[in-house]
Amino acid sequence: MSDEEMLEQVEMVRAMSRMFPTADPWGQRVDTLDVIMPCSTRSHFPSVRAMLDQFFRNRLNDTKNATSLMLLAKENAIPGLDLSDASLFQKLVTSWPWRILTTQSTRAGSWLEPLRQIALQTYKELNVAVAQRNDKQVKRLATSIHQDNIIRMLKKNQNPSQTYIWRFHREVSPTKVLSIRGTEGHLGQDDPKFGNRMLLHALVKFDTEQSLEIYDKRGKALHKPADSEPTFGPGTLPAERRRVTEYLVIEKRMWYDGPWVFREQMYEGRSSQ
Repeated sequence: MSDEEMLEQVEMVRAMSRMFPTADPWGQRVDTLDVIMPCSTRSHFPSVRAMLDQFFRNRLNDTKNATSLMLLAKENAIPGLDLSDASLFQKLVTSWPWRILTTQSTRAGSWLEPLRQIALQTYKELNVAVAQRNDKQVKRLATSIHQDNIIRMLKKNQNPSQTYIWRFHREVSPTKVLSIRGTEGHLGQDDPKFGNRMLLHALVKFDTEQSLEIYDKRGKALHKPADSEPTFGPGTLPAERRRVTEYLVIEKRMWYDGPWVFREQMYEGRSSQ
């Protein structure tokens, strides 16, 4: 699509927003922003050229992370933070220049600590919803191809006569934002009534220990039981814990007063599901 065609499309959507003020023309599906899966350059690559390509790809991701954090900071759109009182000296010298380089930090007090907490809580809620076959909650917490894939999996694989209980046990390593991108997603002439204009996508790594209990309609456990694990209540048998590492893209249209949603799963060495 040419620049002229894109401008025409934006103007058409703006006209629609004026004609239908109760509708949200900025809520349509969009492609995932250009988040990048960073990988180690020390292994998994067949040649020096491939290692160098990934090295420069990692540095490109670092640069885009910093650029996106600066954009979000200028718009006061970093989740869970209020930077409206930041002084010019903080913006130019003492704080922002190094803060924008900390996308992948897992330290307490880092700019993206609130986002990491939001992402982990949303991850837990979505997994519980999947185990309970709660389509409404799945559609609330997942969107785009990730929602499509979950709904398809639920229809195909889960036995309605069985009960599934998903349990989160711990983080093996801290939840980590690997790549973040922000752009103006609300292009209306008037400012949104809630939040700000930004569309935010973040690729988040979850490294957790979890378990899945499966029971038939009589309450008989069908899963492999854990060794020496205390029960979680009457009629339950703890399942064997498993370490699960997942890479998910989380999305927020910042002009919506709604939850963060997962939109895509990514894999090391592959782009998406």
